[in-house]
Amino acid sequence: MDTDTIRIIRNTESIFDFHINKNTPIVNSLAQIYPQTYINVIETHIAHRCINIHNIFSTLWRCREIGIDNCSANAFLRILADHISALLLIYDNPDHNEVALRHYLCIADGINSQIIVMQELIAKDTIPDSAKDTAKETIQHEQDNLQVCIDCIKALDIYKTNKVSIDNLLTNYNWKYKDISNNRSKYNWLELYREKLKIQNSYIQHLSLYVHGLAGSVINNGNMETSIQLIKAIATKLIMSFSEFIWMHFNVLLSKKEKDYLSNLLA
Repeated sequence: MDTDTIRIIRNTESIFDFHINKNTPIVNSLAQIYPQTYINVIETHIAHRCINIHNIFSTLWRCREIGIDNCSANAFLRILADHISALLLIYDNPDHNEVALRHYLCIADGINSQIIVMQELIAKDTIPDSAKDTAKETIQHEQDNLQVCIDCIKALDIYKTNKVSIDNLLTNYNWKYKDISNNRSKYNWLELYREKLKIQNSYIQHLSLYVHGLAGSVINNGNMETSIQLIKAIATKLIMSFSEFIWMHFNVLLSKKEKDYLSNLLA
């Protein structure tokens, strides 16, 4: 392991507990302020992404009490890395126009995937007509939401100056674009881990094998303690990246004493 990882391991549990305890009241406040999401109210989506990420971290750490298994812990890490990378790519940007563009593209991408699933469901002869009727209603609702996303994008100032490029992004709802003028440019997850999470090795990318049940997830080299320590180190690095975002973005929810303390911590 590198020296940074070893240093983090020494105090992983206390550091992780500190971040969980500091983030819990912020997340609780967000849940009260933003009880639901609205497509065109971006702050509601940021809040609920943060709530979801915090809840995943909390679940992972509560599992200490029952002795979480190696496979589940690594699957959690991969899920967290993807969620946090997406959060930072979309919303950790001083350019509010580009934040809005990625936001609507990402939602449109999810909606489009839902429509495709429903269409495939309708095409099957094995489901009852009542289920097909429900699927058709869902498709109509989601198509309306998809149009809302497209309309919101076309109302942005950035669209007026980049119409052709953004129309190209809309063909496949490419919210992971690297260059707005090149629809073929797209971050892969490893690139996002390196750029947004500052994790330079490919360890997290390979954790998908625990999610998909590939052969590597059942290999046991007998060195479980090293594996556990590495899991703790990565989890701590992830929660530190997440905390930095939530403390800066929602610092209005912090007291002056907390703001001063956390500002010194991040300095």
